[in-house]
Parts: sequence; C-alpha cells; structure tokens
Amino acid sequence: MKKIILTLLIFIFTSVVNAETVLLKCEYKDGKLQRYKNKKPQKVEKLNDPRKEYEIKLDLALETVTDGPGTGYGSKVFWKDDFITWMSDNTVVGPYDMMTIASLDRFNGKLIIDRKSFKRIIEDGHYQKDSKGNWIRNIEYSSQSEYQCKKQDKLF
Repeated sequence: MKKIILTLLIFIFTSVVNAETVLLKCEYKDGKLQRYKNKKPQKVEKLNDPRKEYEIKLDLALETVTDGPGTGYGSKVFWKDDFITWMSDNTVVGPYDMMTIASLDRFNGKLIIDRKSFKRIIEDGHYQKDSKGNWIRNIEYSSQSEYQCKKQDKLF
C-alpha cells in the first residue's frame, strides 16, 4: 500500500513539475475605437496609443491563461481546439465598469482584444439592477485591438 501511495505521489509531483507553460509575445497590428453618446455609436476612430506589446502565459496542463490582458481575479477561460478565449468584467472606479474579452487563434496566433467601458445607471443615489441582478449600465466606448503572437523560446 505504501508503495502505491508513494508511486502516486511521485507521479503527481512530476506531472506538476513538468507542466508546460507557453510564453507568447504579441505585437500590435491594428485597432479601432468606437465612442458612444446617449447609447448611440459615434464615428469610429483609429485607436491612439495602444499598448504595443503583450506577453501571455498559457498553462497547457490546466488549460488556463496565467498572465495576459484581462486575466486576474474573476476572469473566465474557455479553452477550445482552435481558440482560447478569456474574459473579465471588473469595476474600475465607482460607477465605471470595464469588460475585457481576449480571443487567441491557436492556429495563426492572432489575438483580438475587445474592451468595453460602461457607466452604471444611478437613480435615487443607488446603482440600478435588472430583474436578473445584473447592473444596468450604458456603454461609453468600445475598442478592438489586433495583435500577432509568436511563441517565445526559453533562454535557459
């Protein structure tokens, strides 16, 4: 019995140690910004001063994104054969919320990052919720950035 338990512990430990983390380096290619006024879209603009580069870490064994845009507490990851998508919906400050959805094509390395900024509706000094308990909010702007990612080799 002790040998079986020891063998299982060794197997689990070596599996965790050998879990492959892939590092991707992603360079900015193109982007656009859509502003909204009174829930109506305004003119689409070229995205000014986008982040030029991202590094993304993927844990292949756990099928998760450990580092990258939109990762962190509360982010959700959807791991498929051809795409990896992750998203987060966070309160930025007070009534402002930011939603980030990132989608990585596993075949061509294209990363699309969609960001949406919202402002919650306030009535009688309280943020309003719908019948499902979600915040009622108006979109302020939406941006979409496109990046090209390549696998970064380890230096040592």
